Amino acid sequence: MVQFQCNLCGARQSADEKQLLDQARPATCAGCRSTTLSRAIIRLLALEVFGQNLALPDWPPIKTLRGLGLSDSGAYAKRLEYLFDYRNTFYDREPQFDITARHPEQDESLDFLISSEVFEHVRPPVNRAFEEAFRILKPGGTLFLSVPYLNLGDTVEHFPTLGEFGLAEVGEQAVLVNRLPNGSYEVLSDISFHSGVDDSDQALEMRLFSKPALAEALSSAGFAEVEFRGEGCLENGIVHSSWSHPVVARKAPCRRADAVTRELASSLVELRRQARAASKSRWNRLGRTLRLGPQLVVDSRLPEKDRKE
Repeated sequence: MVQFQCNLCGARQSADEKQLLDQARPATCAGCRSTTLSRAIIRLLALEVFGQNLALPDWPPIKTLRGLGLSDSGAYAKRLEYLFDYRNTFYDREPQFDITARHPEQDESLDFLISSEVFEHVRPPVNRAFEEAFRILKPGGTLFLSVPYLNLGDTVEHFPTLGEFGLAEVGEQAVLVNRLPNGSYEVLSDISFHSGVDDSDQALEMRLFSKPALAEALSSAGFAEVEFRGEGCLENGIVHSSWSHPVVARKAPCRRADAVTRELASSLVELRRQARAASKSRWNRLGRTLRLGPQLVVDSRLPEKDRKE
C-alpha cells in the first residue's frame, strides 16, 4: 500500500500500487475521486506555472493566466475556473470546442491547454488537432497532453478511410458502418471504446499512438520542446508505467517560472496557510459566534462544497 496526499483536494489516504498504475481508471482518491493521471497533470501544471509542486488548494489565483480544458476531469476543472481565466469544454455538448476545427478568434490566446485522453478519439487526420493546439497557444504557451501510446513502432490508425459513419448494434456487438469515397459501405466489428469524464460516456478509439510518431506529430505542428514526463511522485500517489507518460509541449519562446515567481508563489502559499489557520482559531470562532467585527473568510468565492472554513 502507498500512503499519499492527494494534490487535488489535500486528503491523506492509501491505495494499492497496482491501482495507482492504472492511470486513468479507477479513481484512487476517496476525497475528490481523482485518478493517478489527473494528479499527474495537475502536478505538471504546478511545476510549469509556479516552479514547484504545490497542492491545488494552495495555488494563488492568477486571473491573467488563460487556459482551456478539453473534457477535463471534474476533480480539478472547477478549481481551475476559480483560479485562472479558464474554461472546460467538450466535443459533444456545451461548452463545445472541436480541437480539429479552425478557431481563428482563439489564435495565440491561451497560456495553457490541457488535453487528457482526447487526441486518440478525434477523427482523422489527427494532425489537424496538433496544429490547432499549436495555433491557439500564445508564444511561450504550454500543452499538457496525455494519450495511450506504445514505446515503439508507428501510430496505428484504426479507420484511415473514415468518411460518414455511424455506430450500430448487431446482436450484442457494436459495429461501425462507414461510407467509402466510392459510395460503398464497410462494416467494421473490431472496435473499442474508452470511458469519458462520465463513466456513462463512451468514446470510440480512433488510433493507438506510438511514442516516436507522437513526438514527430508535435514537432511537425511547431512545438519547440516536447518532454515525456514519466517521473513518479509517491507523496501525491503518482506512479507511472513504462509507457503512456504525460507530455509537456511548449511553444517557443518558452517561459518557465523563474526564481522571483517561485519565491512569490511560496510567500502567497504561506499567507494562505496562515489565514486558514487563523480562521480556525477559537478566538475567530468566538468572534463569529458573537458577531464581533469582520471575520476571516478564506476562498469565499468558491462553490460552497469547495470552501475552506
